[in-house]
Amino acid sequence: MGRYTDSLQDLSFDLYPDDDDFEQKLAEVAGQFRPFDVALTAFLVENGMIGETASADEIVEFITGRFKAAGIEPPRHRKKWFSEHKSIKRDTAFDLCFALGLSLDQAEDFFRRVCLERGFDGHDMKEIVFRYAIRKGLSYAQAKEILGQIPVVKAENKIGNGEVVYTEMIQSEVDEMDSEEELIAYLTESAEGFGYNNATATRFIRTLWEEIAGEDGLAEKERRDHHVTYEEDTENYGKADGRMRVRTPKGDSLWEVYLQILGLSYIDMKKVGTDRSLKPILVDKDFMPHLAEDSFPDRDGLNKILNGEHLSHERVRKILILLAFYRYWAKLLVETGDYEVRGGELTRCEHMINNYLVDAGYPTLYIGNPYDWLILYSLANSDVPLMTFRGFMQELYTRTIEETA
Repeated sequence: MGRYTDSLQDLSFDLYPDDDDFEQKLAEVAGQFRPFDVALTAFLVENGMIGETASADEIVEFITGRFKAAGIEPPRHRKKWFSEHKSIKRDTAFDLCFALGLSLDQAEDFFRRVCLERGFDGHDMKEIVFRYAIRKGLSYAQAKEILGQIPVVKAENKIGNGEVVYTEMIQSEVDEMDSEEELIAYLTESAEGFGYNNATATRFIRTLWEEIAGEDGLAEKERRDHHVTYEEDTENYGKADGRMRVRTPKGDSLWEVYLQILGLSYIDMKKVGTDRSLKPILVDKDFMPHLAEDSFPDRDGLNKILNGEHLSHERVRKILILLAFYRYWAKLLVETGDYEVRGGELTRCEHMINNYLVDAGYPTLYIGNPYDWLILYSLANSDVPLMTFRGFMQELYTRTIEETA
């Protein structure tokens, strides 16, 4: 997929917030992101499974044949992947990995670049078995046979207060196993540790949030030392002298800090018909791809993670990326007194975010993922990445106000 990512990078490097045609160029970038069927086709071509000129009907026929050969029921709506650009459910994605005979590296790549999701969840017993089976070259039927020999674990709504077994520990142990009997014994004995997921990411997010929003945390220091603060009833919201005017935090501090991270502290959300959600400024924007809008970090999701509640993988991943991104640049601001990049900071920030993601079992930043693109664009195209990201969010708000006026 080199040509695809190279094209996105080229467009991004020619995109500056001060350009007169900035919105038009953003819309052009948004139009470049590929739906599932196009990404799947490219993946199949890249791995030598079909020719570059294969039609949609020929690809459907190929996929159907591979499913039947693997003894797996073909997906009912496979034609709609192409005719209606439908994406697929996670269970179907695993079935497709077995049907296509993917290696473990190929399967991880398939989830990262085609499905735009995490790969195998180390806290899901079924996915642990699938990971083992694909690594060992077992068939779908053999994987199902293993699943029939392990206990069924009831999913917990919250991460408990007891000892937590983290994803990296589970995958490390399972990846060293060479026999099905060893795997079955391990999963049976450790079953109680599989009632929840995203435990590592939850730990990271709680730690980051405490550093950001805790007493005398990074957000408070940024407000105090680098912002002009006004009372909530002041009409002078906006920017002044290069610093952002913000409301004095009142009531829901999580919401206030969340808005500050996004660069929206100065706005009145009631003007867009809500006071606790960003959804009105995210939907139906030609330069905000649906896949970036989907599961976009939100107050409700952050609150649930802090309370240990279950959320989708992608929702957790995006919140983790946002907090890690903000923490890096806010910490640099507190240490240096300004938002500007020093030598090597851009690369260090990207590596830091990727380290969080890998340790939590998520795919690294990928420019073909629209949400990841927004972070990578902010890093690659500016001396002030945090302010570039905030400028994008402010553009969404401004467009919404103009549309509702």
